[in-house]
Amino acid sequence: MSHRHSYDAIVVGSGPNGLAAAIVFAQAGCSVLVLEAQPTIGGAARWAFLRIARRRPAEALDIVRHLSIGAEALDLAALAQQLCLMPDVPGRCEVLLGLADNLAEFDKDERDLVIVSMLTSAHVMQGAGSEAAASIEKQHGALLSRAARKELKNLRAEIEAARQEIAEAEEP
Repeated sequence: MSHRHSYDAIVVGSGPNGLAAAIVFAQAGCSVLVLEAQPTIGGAARWAFLRIARRRPAEALDIVRHLSIGAEALDLAALAQQLCLMPDVPGRCEVLLGLADNLAEFDKDERDLVIVSMLTSAHVMQGAGSEAAASIEKQHGALLSRAARKELKNLRAEIEAARQEIAEAEEP
């Protein structure tokens, strides 16, 4: 028996722009479906960035640091997503935490976008209850709107469900 779902928005592609669009739709109260043809998220930007990150991780972190200076909220959200896709290298969490340096310059919706992206990335990078996520929550959690908190709770549940599915698929 197939289940039919209705969505307010369907985003094609899980690159930085697709993921940022999905977050914006979700924050607006829309139910969102993200479609991706590849087995991993990140789009073409993922492959270009990961090529640098695998060969020269310190340089990749410097690129993210440089791009985050004066960046708009949507760009910071995309950078947070890129960080969670790169290999686990020293300094990655610190760079993620640094993305919040300019939060005071943004309006409520933009702050929500950046903080939710950072928290989601920390959750993907280190799992539930990670040190990075706890630090972001402690420093910036009070800035989140009620709607963003609800969406973050849903995203965390989806990430955990995906982790469980992956673990079950990898079992012999």
